[in-house]
Amino acid sequence: MVLVMKTQREIVQFDASNPKHRKDYFEFRNTGSWRHSNFQFDLEFPFDSVPHMCTSKLLDFYLESDKALK
Repeated sequence: MVLVMKTQREIVQFDASNPKHRKDYFEFRNTGSWRHSNFQFDLEFPFDSVPHMCTSKLLDFYLESDKALK
């Protein structure tokens, strides 16, 4: 019999200003898997999926920081 140990990941709200959250999302984009993530991102309304939610929040974050440069 094989025993598989799963590590419990902290459930958090995705925060685009948090470099650790951005790193985990970019790792997901490169690998297509959340297995390297330290976090489990909580899906928020009205989003249909966690990747869609992260992409949208990152876009807002980068647009706001770009606006600050003007």
